[in-house]
Amino acid sequence: MGKRLVLFFLALSILSSCKSGSLTNNSNNFLEAFKENQNNIITENRLINSKVNLNYSPFVPKNYKKNIILAVKNQPTILSGIENISALISGEKVAESASKPQISFQASSGASRTDSENSFAALGTFSVSKIMYDYGSIDKNVKSQKLRTIASKLQLDSQAESIALSGYLTLFGLANNQKVEKFYDDGLKLAEPLMENIKNISTSGVADKTMILKAKKEYSELNLQSIKARNATKNLEVQFKAIFQSNLIPKLNIIKPLKVENLATMKKKMMNSHSSIKAQNKLIQSLEDSLKSLQAQQKPNLSFRAGVSTPAKDPLEDTSANVGFLVNYIYSDGGRIDSQIENINAQIKSSIKQRDEIIRNLENQLNQAYENYIGSLEAKKELLDLVQILKETRDTSRAQLVSGRSKIQDVLTNELELAKKEIELISIDTNVISASYTLKSLSSGLIPKIIK
Repeated sequence: MGKRLVLFFLALSILSSCKSGSLTNNSNNFLEAFKENQNNIITENRLINSKVNLNYSPFVPKNYKKNIILAVKNQPTILSGIENISALISGEKVAESASKPQISFQASSGASRTDSENSFAALGTFSVSKIMYDYGSIDKNVKSQKLRTIASKLQLDSQAESIALSGYLTLFGLANNQKVEKFYDDGLKLAEPLMENIKNISTSGVADKTMILKAKKEYSELNLQSIKARNATKNLEVQFKAIFQSNLIPKLNIIKPLKVENLATMKKKMMNSHSSIKAQNKLIQSLEDSLKSLQAQQKPNLSFRAGVSTPAKDPLEDTSANVGFLVNYIYSDGGRIDSQIENINAQIKSSIKQRDEIIRNLENQLNQAYENYIGSLEAKKELLDLVQILKETRDTSRAQLVSGRSKIQDVLTNELELAKKEIELISIDTNVISASYTLKSLSSGLIPKIIK
């Protein structure tokens, strides 16, 4: 397809070899050169780099998901989040220990001197205590800790999903740019030697100065677009290296878009399954249970306690023991618990507002992605129709060139216009694919959970 961008130069090269005669007499030469150029399209090699840092499978469409999951699991932010969750699980065990029996043993020894006599003594103390009833304070605290851990897991899933979507969009963008860049590179390679011939075209012959200037202008524009495409590809390669942690850039294929449901269905799925919303709900529940735990601490609690003290000397005669229940009620703690309750209430209100903001942002993202998807589909349909019309126009002008009913400039203009629209079609296809994956990510997710 890139050959069409250089047909203008190809024609002028043919014209430069014509010392005299009409365009009609040389049309056969042009058509033969055109046919040869058609057959010399450089086929893109799909060479897949297999040696990458994380032992990725070849970057072909069937392996995209597998490779993205591998990349996500090895992201520093995800690895750090997993360690943080391990710490939270340890915190759950600390909270649970408060409801279990507390057993302790102490031993002491010493010496005393009385009336010029030295005496030595040793004492051992064994005690057991357990909270019997505390209005659910410990249980609520344990539940709060567990919910906080679940919220962190869901937040990690949300981070992973965001990285996965970035990975997919990077692959799609890179595949698009590689194809466009090759399109321009092929055109420049074919056009470069023809620029020398253009210099020899006589303005008094079959070509005038306007045509020469137009050829130079088209070549400069082609070179400029090639530079822009190359820079865009380099930027996406940087993103690829960051996400996949690999310096080997593979050649990629553009894949088909995912099936897209209606907007109402996707919104419902998003509200029920999006990790960010679920994580915020769990965080609010955790704060509510933490509040209940604090409120329960303001009430009396009942605990069982038992202890035995045994001296080293005459243990049978001097051993003492006690067993019973203890009621503890904090009459005043200087306002400590009240301040903590006030703080938790403020956090709950703030978290609810944050949840509302998360939902609003996600709905906006979903709406925008859906409009982008629908708009890209409509644009693709119109562009396909336009490309078909341009192909028919090109073929007609090419056929009429033999009989002299059209000029070579008309054929070139049609070829260049067709090439530009086919480049647009590549980008439109990429937009449709990217939008479908964005919608899937927002509504139900692209990858499974990182932590079960």
